[in-house]
Amino acid sequence: MGHLYREKVKDFVSLLFDLFFGSTRRLGRLPEGEEWGPPEVQPLPRKNPDEVPFVWSLVGNIVWDHPYGEEKEIRRGTKHFSPGAKVYCLPAKWGDGYRKIKVIGRPRGTTRYIFVVICSAHVTNWRLDKVYSPHVKRLMLGNRGWDDSEKSRQEIEEMARALNQREPEC
Repeated sequence: MGHLYREKVKDFVSLLFDLFFGSTRRLGRLPEGEEWGPPEVQPLPRKNPDEVPFVWSLVGNIVWDHPYGEEKEIRRGTKHFSPGAKVYCLPAKWGDGYRKIKVIGRPRGTTRYIFVVICSAHVTNWRLDKVYSPHVKRLMLGNRGWDDSEKSRQEIEEMARALNQREPEC
């Protein structure tokens, strides 16, 4: 048993060595001029924010109050946003079921826009909206957000419907 295991480990280590250091003896020969390695990644086509009249966005408002901490103390709004503040939500970036989301919004006490990851339970009144603000359009398109396509609109409508029916949890 130990002998078979050692042989498999040696084969595996040899394969890894070949992959990392460019030997082609185990994997076969490549045509002249080609090399082993990942294929070249083509960048996604980006739309110019100045040429797009609007972008679709999933929009919501920050909740008025929510329980916080071990004693379930009631807090108004969130650390960054006042209650009722409008936030523009970006598409899902990781596979947590849209529990933590990346949003663009105006924080307490300023008129500048910020990017923040917040709990989706702190957002309510989910809806589809057209965004005309040049700054928000630039942030959306530059961070792989939604665009002005019909596909984006349909995806946002489905998400808004599902999020409005979901019980908030974080």
